[in-house]
Amino acid sequence: MDIPWKVEIASSALTDLQLICSYITLVLNNPIAAMSTYESIISSFNSLQEFPKRFRIREEMQFEEQKVRSMIVKNYLILYTVIDETHTVSIIHILNGKQNIENI
Repeated sequence: MDIPWKVEIASSALTDLQLICSYITLVLNNPIAAMSTYESIISSFNSLQEFPKRFRIREEMQFEEQKVRSMIVKNYLILYTVIDETHTVSIIHILNGKQNIENI
Protein backbone atom coordinates (compact mmCIF):
# COMPACT_ATOMS: atom_id res chain seq x y z
CA MET A 1 0.00 0.00 0.00
CA ASP A 2 1.26 3.47 -0.86
CA ILE A 3 2.07 5.98 1.85
CA PRO A 4 -0.49 8.83 1.95
CA TRP A 5 0.74 12.19 0.70
CA LYS A 6 1.07 14.98 3.24
CA VAL A 7 -1.33 17.87 2.47
CA GLU A 8 -0.29 21.39 3.43
CA ILE A 9 -2.57 24.40 3.11
CA ALA A 10 -0.88 27.72 2.32
CA SER A 11 -2.01 30.83 4.16
CA SER A 12 -3.28 32.21 0.84
CA ALA A 13 -5.62 29.21 0.48
CA LEU A 14 -6.83 29.56 4.08
CA THR A 15 -7.57 33.23 3.44
CA ASP A 16 -9.44 32.29 0.25
CA LEU A 17 -11.52 29.73 2.16
CA GLN A 18 -12.33 32.22 4.91
CA LEU A 19 -13.43 34.85 2.37
CA ILE A 20 -15.58 32.33 0.50
CA CYS A 21 -17.36 31.17 3.64
CA SER A 22 -17.80 34.73 4.93
CA TYR A 23 -19.31 35.81 1.61
CA ILE A 24 -21.76 32.91 1.56
CA THR A 25 -22.71 33.50 5.21
CA LEU A 26 -22.91 37.29 5.30
CA VAL A 27 -23.70 38.44 1.77
CA LEU A 28 -25.79 35.52 0.59
CA ASN A 29 -27.18 35.07 4.12
CA ASN A 30 -26.82 31.29 3.92
CA PRO A 31 -24.68 29.87 6.73
CA ILE A 32 -25.82 26.31 5.96
CA ALA A 33 -24.48 26.58 2.40
CA ALA A 34 -21.27 28.12 3.78
CA MET A 35 -20.76 25.13 6.08
CA SER A 36 -21.52 22.70 3.27
CA THR A 37 -19.02 24.45 0.99
CA TYR A 38 -16.39 24.48 3.74
CA GLU A 39 -16.85 20.75 4.40
CA SER A 40 -16.70 19.91 0.68
CA ILE A 41 -13.50 21.87 0.18
CA ILE A 42 -11.79 20.39 3.25
CA SER A 43 -12.86 16.91 2.15
CA SER A 44 -11.34 17.56 -1.29
CA PHE A 45 -8.05 18.54 0.38
CA ASN A 46 -8.03 15.24 2.24
CA SER A 47 -8.77 13.32 -0.95
CA LEU A 48 -5.43 14.50 -2.32
CA GLN A 49 -3.63 12.23 0.15
CA GLU A 50 -4.16 9.50 -2.43
CA PHE A 51 -3.41 9.96 -6.13
CA PRO A 52 -2.75 13.73 -6.05
CA LYS A 53 -1.60 13.65 -9.67
CA ARG A 54 -5.02 12.59 -10.97
CA PHE A 55 -5.88 16.19 -11.93
CA ARG A 56 -4.33 18.03 -14.85
CA ILE A 57 -1.46 20.50 -14.78
CA ARG A 58 -2.59 24.03 -15.63
CA GLU A 59 -1.20 25.40 -18.87
CA GLU A 60 -1.48 29.12 -18.04
CA MET A 61 1.83 30.97 -18.31
CA GLN A 62 2.04 31.99 -14.64
CA PHE A 63 1.88 28.32 -13.57
CA GLU A 64 4.21 26.81 -16.14
CA GLU A 65 7.27 26.40 -13.90
CA GLN A 66 5.37 25.37 -10.76
CA LYS A 67 3.31 22.66 -12.47
CA VAL A 68 0.16 23.79 -10.69
CA ARG A 69 -2.73 21.36 -10.82
CA SER A 70 -6.41 22.08 -10.28
CA MET A 71 -9.55 20.32 -9.20
CA ILE A 72 -13.13 21.53 -9.17
CA VAL A 73 -15.21 21.46 -5.99
CA LYS A 74 -18.71 22.87 -6.30
CA ASN A 75 -18.22 26.32 -7.89
CA TYR A 76 -14.58 26.55 -6.88
CA LEU A 77 -11.22 25.75 -8.40
CA ILE A 78 -8.62 24.36 -5.99
CA LEU A 79 -5.05 25.08 -7.13
CA TYR A 80 -2.22 22.96 -5.75
CA THR A 81 1.27 21.65 -6.43
CA VAL A 82 2.70 18.18 -5.94
CA ILE A 83 6.21 17.97 -4.50
CA ASP A 84 7.59 14.51 -5.18
CA GLU A 85 10.77 14.93 -3.11
CA THR A 86 8.86 15.49 0.13
CA HIS A 87 5.73 13.50 -0.81
CA THR A 88 3.73 16.69 -0.18
CA VAL A 89 0.71 18.35 -1.75
CA SER A 90 0.57 22.11 -1.26
CA ILE A 91 -2.82 23.82 -1.63
CA ILE A 92 -2.04 27.33 -2.86
CA HIS A 93 -5.37 28.96 -3.81
CA ILE A 94 -9.12 28.49 -3.93
CA LEU A 95 -10.84 30.49 -6.65
CA ASN A 96 -14.44 31.05 -7.56
CA GLY A 97 -15.03 29.38 -10.91
CA LYS A 98 -16.06 32.74 -12.36
CA GLN A 99 -12.74 34.40 -11.47
CA ASN A 100 -10.22 34.97 -14.20
CA ILE A 101 -7.33 32.67 -13.33
CA GLU A 102 -4.93 34.99 -15.15
CA ASN A 103 -5.49 37.65 -12.43
CA ILE A 104 -4.05 35.74 -9.47
